[in-house]
Amino acid sequence: MDTGRDTSIHNSLTAKVEINCMVVNNAFKMDIHFSEKLYKKETIQGFRDKYLKNLKDIVEYTAQTQEVFFTPSDFETLDINQEELDMLFG
Repeated sequence: MDTGRDTSIHNSLTAKVEINCMVVNNAFKMDIHFSEKLYKKETIQGFRDKYLKNLKDIVEYTAQTQEVFFTPSDFETLDINQEELDMLFG
């Protein structure tokens, strides 16, 4: 299902590369916007392929393990860093 553009075609890029990822209807969707003046299409495609491979590896690893992992973003209301989480739950 296409939800349309996230931004107006008249907006300029605010970063050298913009990556938007989402899951829609149980399907992962990734959009990469970049300046063709700064990057070749082949360079971005290579980056995308490596990114997706690493993401797949992470998903496969976490799906196979019984271990629970926490990050500071799991505790947004606390001022806690990864080292402190590791001491609490490690």
